[in-house]
Amino acid sequence: MSDRRKFNLKEYFSSYPLKVREKVRYITTDIYAPYIDIAREMFPNAKIVLDKGDIFRTIIPLKKIATQKVGGENVPHDVPHGRNELIEYIKAQVRSNNKITRQDMAESAGVSVKTIQRALKEIDNLNYVGSGNNGHWELNEKK
Repeated sequence: MSDRRKFNLKEYFSSYPLKVREKVRYITTDIYAPYIDIAREMFPNAKIVLDKGDIFRTIIPLKKIATQKVGGENVPHDVPHGRNELIEYIKAQVRSNNKITRQDMAESAGVSVKTIQRALKEIDNLNYVGSGNNGHWELNEKK
């Protein structure tokens, strides 16, 4: 298949006989309208299952945006702004819980895990010792 344009997808799936396509029970796809349209059109008996990763990447940010716009109670107001503030926020989180996960840091700071990972690289005196759930953060604060 040369690309993911709708007409190319339709041409590709048309190479399979309708009798074969009618036997397909499930199609897993990204949240991409042309994929969903083609799946419905070319596989008439298939149930469309959306990719879990796409759902979470789409819905969770939308929930955060909607909550912030309407001012829900669970909107964090004490989140760090700026790189230095984020670094200090991370250090404070580690001081209070040296087993905190990057995911928990990101959620409490209102940023992505990737942003946390970039900030962690800038903190020279912070190391993760061990591996997985058995590890912990060590913050070396010399006085």
